[in-house]
Amino acid sequence: MEEEKARSAEHVDKRKSYAKLQYAQNGNGRNLQPTSSLREHEAYARTHTPAKPIENFLANIQISPCDQHTRGITWLELYILYRSRGYPKPIADPINIASAKASPAKQIQAFKKYTRGVIARSLGQSPDAALFRPRVPKIEASLVLEL
Repeated sequence: MEEEKARSAEHVDKRKSYAKLQYAQNGNGRNLQPTSSLREHEAYARTHTPAKPIENFLANIQISPCDQHTRGITWLELYILYRSRGYPKPIADPINIASAKASPAKQIQAFKKYTRGVIARSLGQSPDAALFRPRVPKIEASLVLEL
């Protein structure tokens, strides 16, 4: 009996609990401040066609700083927001119906790749570029979207 209590006391769940995504209040958000556009990077835009819709998406989202009670948005949530606003898939479906479509994991991976490419070219060394860098999972995240 005492052994069971000792074993159950040994295991302490150290995972952080899920923090629900909270949106900023209307009027508190701002747009990203790009330092250039893909028009200045024609070679990249020409060879990476999904980059232009992603640039348009990033130009239209509203961001606001996080506080202790909010968390940042994940890549999955950002991709769902991108697709729900009617933007195209980063990897287009094949013309031949018999060919396999890209999996959701590959779509998100491509979305991250193109988003990072657009961020590197349009935001450059802007402080807004830091919002898209990986962070240690904490409640004090760096970005909240305003819808």
